[in-house]
Amino acid sequence: MAVSKKNTRVLVTMPKELREKLQEMANKENRTLSNFVLTIIQKYLEELEKHSS
Repeated sequence: MAVSKKNTRVLVTMPKELREKLQEMANKENRTLSNFVLTIIQKYLEELEKHSS
């Protein structure tokens, strides 16, 4: 699958158990694993920005 010019691909290594847990959570929200992880990261960064200002 091609990546658009505004995006980049990142490879992350994690324990299988963590991946399985994240996949289950993504499935409950009808999201892909990639989209779910991206959403988690975006929310985390938004929270950091709120608390650092």
